[in-house]
Amino acid sequence: MISGAADMMCDQLNFGLLNLSAESPSPSLSISDNNLTVSCSANVKSNAVVESAARSLSPTSIRSGSHTDIGSRTLNEDQHIMIDDLKAFLQADQALADECSVSDYCGTTALTVLIMGRHVIIANTGDCRAVLCRNGSAAQITQDHRGSTCLQEKERCERLGGYFDGEGYLNGQLGVTRALGDRYMKKEKMLIAEPDVRQMVLTDNDEFMIVACDGIWDVMSNQEAVALVRCQLRQHNDPQRCAKELVNQALRLHSTDNLTAIVHTWVNMVLS
Repeated sequence: MISGAADMMCDQLNFGLLNLSAESPSPSLSISDNNLTVSCSANVKSNAVVESAARSLSPTSIRSGSHTDIGSRTLNEDQHIMIDDLKAFLQADQALADECSVSDYCGTTALTVLIMGRHVIIANTGDCRAVLCRNGSAAQITQDHRGSTCLQEKERCERLGGYFDGEGYLNGQLGVTRALGDRYMKKEKMLIAEPDVRQMVLTDNDEFMIVACDGIWDVMSNQEAVALVRCQLRQHNDPQRCAKELVNQALRLHSTDNLTAIVHTWVNMVLS
């Protein structure tokens, strides 16, 4: 994971990449070199999302029946899990509300990836984005929760009486339609914390995943980011250096937002 920031950015984020073995007997998540977590918010002082998601999605919880046993199901790409099956983001949202030191005007987007062998579960609230490289082509596997890019989110908010200004800000105030925190915007239920949750199965054609905040995607297309990382992997096969180069490239392209990126590979590739 590599992060950087422009001066005095207001966006706040908290996302993690989690890697668990489905056979692991441990109910807890241990953070190691391959299990990356980053908190870039000055005001959100704990990794509530990652910690809560890790507890909720641990193999022990799955086996005990706390959630659907994905090990016995056929996992098809683009199949969505019912949001009720995953409470971790809502618990984290409530934890922020219960924390007296956190302002009602403090908020964070969140994206969590849980990898169990070839099985992947992705939960997303806000506009952080996960992009998969499949045979050199970019495949976006999360939905940006913005009224300017997601018609379903735009219509949901407008049905509740919300509006979007000329720059796509919800009620002229927020660029996203889903987030943790920001309690001042949640009275009318237009801003919600519920994540989109997706499960998929990796194939032999899947090379790596990029997880990054909107500061990266504001200045690079999915394919541009994938091409850059793929080229870097050919040279040195170092995911951390690839993440750093993504951030550096966004800076060269004059991104004015916070910059955080994770690159995760499934094999030690030396691309020809």
